[in-house]
Amino acid sequence: MGVTVIICAGAPHPALELIPTYLDSADQVYFIGVDRGAYHLMQQGYPVDWAIGDFDSVTASEYEELQAYCQQIERVSSHKDDTDLELALAYVSQMPNMTACYIFGALGSSGGRLDHLILNLWLAHQPRFSSLIPRCLMIESDTVVQFFNPGVYQIQPGTNPQYLSIITMSPVKGLKIKQAVYNLSPTDLDYPKAYISNEFIDTSTPIQLEFHSGMVCVMWVKECEKC
Repeated sequence: MGVTVIICAGAPHPALELIPTYLDSADQVYFIGVDRGAYHLMQQGYPVDWAIGDFDSVTASEYEELQAYCQQIERVSSHKDDTDLELALAYVSQMPNMTACYIFGALGSSGGRLDHLILNLWLAHQPRFSSLIPRCLMIESDTVVQFFNPGVYQIQPGTNPQYLSIITMSPVKGLKIKQAVYNLSPTDLDYPKAYISNEFIDTSTPIQLEFHSGMVCVMWVKECEKC
């Protein structure tokens, strides 16, 4: 039986209302709260199977609440080499039956630090997470992010995105985009490049993505109504 992992990181206002969207076919669900993310899960009534962090973003009374609420809680020193989210991903990467990992509150599109955003996107480059990252989605109210290794993929429209952005995270060879409003013939790139604001032809036609080497980040994006 496969395990679907829900991670809530500590950015303000994670889009936890979207969690049910990703649990339709889940056999077993394991909830992880990362620092204040554990408190966000608790506030929304979700279980917290494991909480990890230095918990410098919660008050003493909030931490007491978490101690009573979480199935397991692990407090680590703030003086450490890994971030709290890195510790959580290291744990998840050792779960033998993990089939999918959905990460909320890692991008901070509704508020959060820019350096945290960059760090969390660069998690995809860490060799220790190489087998985990392709099974992860980073989810915000207006953006969903997934990383891809070389191959041929059918990128589905998802839940009403306005745009699809395809961003190379490294040099790539043979990058090809088909069945999109803006197609791309096979292209080699010696540097990262962002092909943003592409669009689906319609809601039933996937975009075909192909490349032979490197790493690609795909973002399903809705226009921010507050921008």
